[in-house]
Amino acid sequence: MKNRVLLLICAACLLPAWTGPAAAGQKEYHLKVQTGAFTAIPVAIPPFESVRDAAWIPRMRDILIADLDFTGLIRVLPAPSGAVPREAAAFIETRCSARDGGVEIRARLKDASTKSVILESAVRVTETDFRVRAHEWADAVLLHLTGERGIASTRIAYIIKRGRAGTVTVSDIDGADVRRVSPDDSLNLSPSWSPDGRRLCYTSYASGRPRLAVFDLEAGRAARFAAAGGMQTSPAWSPDGKWIAFTLTTNGNSDLFCSDETGGALRRLTDSPAIDCSPAWSPDGREIAFTSDRGGSPQIYLMDASGGNVRRLTWEGGYNDSPAWSPKGDRIAYVTRDRTGFQVCVIDVNGENRIQLTDDPYSHEDPCWSPNGLHLAFSSNPGGRWDIFIMRQDGTGLFQVTRGGGNLSPAWSPFPSGPSAE
Repeated sequence: MKNRVLLLICAACLLPAWTGPAAAGQKEYHLKVQTGAFTAIPVAIPPFESVRDAAWIPRMRDILIADLDFTGLIRVLPAPSGAVPREAAAFIETRCSARDGGVEIRARLKDASTKSVILESAVRVTETDFRVRAHEWADAVLLHLTGERGIASTRIAYIIKRGRAGTVTVSDIDGADVRRVSPDDSLNLSPSWSPDGRRLCYTSYASGRPRLAVFDLEAGRAARFAAAGGMQTSPAWSPDGKWIAFTLTTNGNSDLFCSDETGGALRRLTDSPAIDCSPAWSPDGREIAFTSDRGGSPQIYLMDASGGNVRRLTWEGGYNDSPAWSPKGDRIAYVTRDRTGFQVCVIDVNGENRIQLTDDPYSHEDPCWSPNGLHLAFSSNPGGRWDIFIMRQDGTGLFQVTRGGGNLSPAWSPFPSGPSAE
């Protein structure tokens, strides 16, 4: 057994929902968890106090519990009577009272053995923002107990396909708070987030042929690319936000190009008679992964961001596609075709340690990483209907985000703007 010492950082340096007067002067604590292989930290969250005309309070606790359990790093223990179970390593203590048309919730995250206050906050919550506050609390608790930045406050963009229309849509990662993005009823495909999370680039058929469009989420409007003619597909935003790599098909030949977000400063990345598509940037912006059939079948290749130093990454499987570079830069997720469809795999960037994460009698497509690299989202068609799913990076913990079918091409947002975990 070995000690895993988890540094618990001052709340005033972290997430907004856990800051304020109650956090002032807070001390720094360490929580020690004995582990061999890592096991989830047991945490208790007793029921919140009820407040008149605030029936949403139990739902807020349910969301907090679901967010923390979803991480795979924290295990929320049952505490229906309010008593903290003996096996808990930490617990959340709350006090609720009516205030200014909402509810003031005073919350303390405590070490279960010493009763030391790890983190505390007093936040006014209303029926309109309790979901947001619950997600923020979950992210703060995870960060303080594990050092990992949480994803509960991130969002997923995807396509809802109905007939000939494909609508760019954004929701919370638990499938709630669904919002339409694309402003028309044309076919739209392949959303990609800007690094600041304020814009989405996607392929739009509004003009009758595939052209890239950039939608400003704050301004609520879209602008089409001014890049050269041809079919523009599969956009991917660079980590510094300055460039968008995409596939440009002219005269039946598909190559990779790069431009700024207006379509200006266009430059060619590949020049091959083969089909080159599906670009994905490395997190440092120095390399691009992509799919090409230049070797006779679709495979994953890597190249420098300038287009040079092209080398093949995948050698196992006759059809590999849809690369997605992990946020830590060490692995690439992709799909490989088998007899029943496509399965999700990950591979080290040096071509070693290939692992197949799914093995089902249906298909999985378009994997994308959570911004902390601990989860993967993808679309899959169990029962013949396409929906968005999430699993942990090791293939466990499958969670269905959407229902009803016709949901495709997930793209995971960056972390919300604000303080980092560092």
